[in-house]
Amino acid sequence: MTANITSDSLLIIVCFVIAIIMLVHTNMNINSVRAKLGNVEAKVGSVETKVSSVETKVGSVETDISGVHVSLQRIERSVPLELSPEMFTRLQTATFAILDATGRPLSCGFFVTSCGVALTAAHSSKQWMQQQNKKLIVRASTYQNEEFTLQVIYRKVRKLDIAVLRVESTDVTPRAHLPLPTHAWSNQELSGAPVKLVHCSIAWSNGATPSNFAHNNGYISTTSDTLLHYDISTYKGHSGAALLLRSEHLIGLHSEGFNDLANEHSETSPSTGGDAVRLDLPEIKSAVQRATTALPCKVP
Repeated sequence: MTANITSDSLLIIVCFVIAIIMLVHTNMNINSVRAKLGNVEAKVGSVETKVSSVETKVGSVETDISGVHVSLQRIERSVPLELSPEMFTRLQTATFAILDATGRPLSCGFFVTSCGVALTAAHSSKQWMQQQNKKLIVRASTYQNEEFTLQVIYRKVRKLDIAVLRVESTDVTPRAHLPLPTHAWSNQELSGAPVKLVHCSIAWSNGATPSNFAHNNGYISTTSDTLLHYDISTYKGHSGAALLLRSEHLIGLHSEGFNDLANEHSETSPSTGGDAVRLDLPEIKSAVQRATTALPCKVP
């Protein structure tokens, strides 16, 4: 009986020892795996550090490029954007003055198609809009003091400060027009870009010359989905004026000017900045297309 107990005890001890050895071995394997995982994590950390370093260098390069872009824009702003003689002639014949009931210039407008579709600012429509034969019309005058009338096709395009007009008679056709933008400009393209405001004096002043407008330029400071904010001085009566990008491309219609003066002086003083409605908007293009087909077109 004693011998059997001793044999059983030895067997239990041997099994226990074997279990301990296997447990120790398992722990060693686990530690080995942990060590390898730690090594992998260290390598991953090293890669992330290198990636971060690369990103930092890329960011530095982008900052340098941005700095160069800003510097170029500053140089571009300081150079007067003189109109070419060809562009000046086109602007003179495409731009007109909108007259009030007494025949005095009130605001600006310009043709955007060869069929006589034109744009102006909608906010002053009560001052220039007249009713004739159940139609709403506008009196206008060219730089040669030739008066003509336009029919109001849209008093306002949605919530935009844009009214769409159209020459009433097929006998009256514009000698020139300023085409709408063919594509949408990105905020990056427009921000800081130089612009020129073609106010109405180019239409009704016989003394207007390209050099008169050489310094009437500024730059776009901010943009939104529908507006461009720029830093050109404007006066009352410049509403509806064309805003040109780099003196070449029609990009906006002057809506409103701003200054820091009190209300009693603000109306008679020049603004230090202004807002223009963007003309690269699809709703404006659509309204102009509908106005083009609203009446017969006689292209000169």
